[in-house]
Amino acid sequence: MEHSFNVEVAKRYGVTAAIFIHSLYFWIAKNEANGRHYYDGKSWTYNSLSALTKLFPYFTKSQIRTVISKCESEGAVIKGNFNKAGYDKTCWYALGDEVLEIYGGYADSSTGGMPDLAQPMLDFAHPCAKSSTPIPVTIPVINKKYIRETQKKFQPPTVFEVRDYCQEKGYHVDPDAFVDYYSARGWKMGKNSMKDWKAAVRYWERNDRGGSANSAGGYGEEMTRL
Repeated sequence: MEHSFNVEVAKRYGVTAAIFIHSLYFWIAKNEANGRHYYDGKSWTYNSLSALTKLFPYFTKSQIRTVISKCESEGAVIKGNFNKAGYDKTCWYALGDEVLEIYGGYADSSTGGMPDLAQPMLDFAHPCAKSSTPIPVTIPVINKKYIRETQKKFQPPTVFEVRDYCQEKGYHVDPDAFVDYYSARGWKMGKNSMKDWKAAVRYWERNDRGGSANSAGGYGEEMTRL
């Protein structure tokens, strides 16, 4: 994982805030390009405090709260709540007009509607990166067998993926509890490895309208087919 920031944003709000803002910019830009999470005239992204702590392992929860509060008070970040479930307190974030002006907005016709996310990193790149001399590109040999095996292999979902799936289906499962529960068990149900996490989410929804980890103890043995 690599984190970067926009120099102009750092000059205006500080480096710590700029790192956080640049991460929001990346995810909001993806949502903007895909026409997702557009409310009140702005594109948004969302995340829980526990998930943000995992995304920024060098920050404590207290530091993340402080940087969010600073960004909000200075108008760099706008907080909202567009969760479908009333109990869901996950925060949503949009970027302030001044920050968007620094970035030049989200849309960029030269990149097919997506912003040039690499641009903020150029000031820190190796001097050769600004050279007009093209960098040789080595095209790897594609191992089709490896690709097939990789595609078949189960990939644990992120909290974002679980939350999006639950919101799409209108489920009441707590995404953080779901991911934490199975992460702690190596994504196994009983003695068997999980094959379909969406089926597991549906099972939680049918049997426990909140999908809490406390009531999930018996799920493993009953879900061996998933």
